[in-house]
Amino acid sequence: INPDEAVSIGAAKYAEYRSKDLVNISDVTPLNLGTTILENIFDIIVPMNSKIPLEYTSPYTTIDDFQEYIQFDVRQGNRELSSENSLLGQFILDGISPMPAGEAKLEGTIKIDSNGILTAEATDLKKKKTRKIIIKNYQRLSRKEILKLKAQADKYKTEDDKKVERIMKNYEAIRLINKSKQYLTPFITNKEIKEDLINALNNFEEEILSKE
Repeated sequence: INPDEAVSIGAAKYAEYRSKDLVNISDVTPLNLGTTILENIFDIIVPMNSKIPLEYTSPYTTIDDFQEYIQFDVRQGNRELSSENSLLGQFILDGISPMPAGEAKLEGTIKIDSNGILTAEATDLKKKKTRKIIIKNYQRLSRKEILKLKAQADKYKTEDDKKVERIMKNYEAIRLINKSKQYLTPFITNKEIKEDLINALNNFEEEILSKE
């Protein structure tokens, strides 16, 4: 059976279930769907148990000054760390309007149609530029596997919470370091003092990164 036939058969089966008013696992999203932010935090776009068909959108921005692209991945799972959730697909949105960190206005959208086909999009609202990926077979897990993943998310929640908190604190510390380099050092006229400050800030940043 070729992929196109498989999609057609799947759609027919889905229609049959719906016509008989039977509850099927494909009627709702069994796990959260989302994307990665700040390296390893899972940001939920579509909560689990969302009724299909659906369309959800979340706002995003850049984390570096004059950043011109983002990598948008699509993951499925209930863990708070992206690396612990299943990667369904990823793509690049490039040509973003170069601005200071946090000023670009971006959107991430996940859609699932009545045939269970998932479309993920990322958009630069200023340029009205969109990139997307289509995933025809995103739901590959059995009911047993889904229950196991939910149980693991509950088991590791406290541990994941601590790791997410550490990532957030480190990100904020590095952001403040970079702002200090950008806005504070130009006003220091003494070359030796300026070099000492920059070295101290660099050492602090390295120490933070080494603990991640």
